[in-house]
Formats: sequence, structure tokens, C-alpha cells
Amino acid sequence: MEQARFGVADVYGLPVVTIQNREGPALGAAILAGVGARVFPDVAAACSEIIRTNPPQAPDQESQAAYAPYYDLYN
Repeated sequence: MEQARFGVADVYGLPVVTIQNREGPALGAAILAGVGARVFPDVAAACSEIIRTNPPQAPDQESQAAYAPYYDLYN
């Protein structure tokens, strides 16, 4: 998973932040269930309480420069 973050950050030239939980769909369902059961007032509040993020993965400038011509061609 970490390699994927490197690639995305390098291609777009932007930092990438991912969540610590590996089960994104299950976490989303739990968040919605918490809102439905009125444990949280809304989705934003539930997300603030529950979701924890990994440190941002900054792009590697050399790799980003290598990807840039291909990104421009595709874009």
C-alpha cells in the first residue's frame, strides 16, 4: 500500500494522505451506522471522531519530474 502512495504522490506532484484503517468500506458503514443510531450528530462529526490518518506522503521531486511529460500527454 505504501508504494501506491509513493506513485500517486509522484505522478500528481501532491502530498497523499491515507487513512490508518485498511477496511475503508467497513469503516464507512460503521460511520453511517453511528450517525443512524444517533451516536454522532452527522457524518462530518463521526469522521472527525473515528478516522485517523497516516502522515502525508510527499512526492519525490525527481520521480515527479520523470512522470511529468507522461502526465501532460495523458492530461
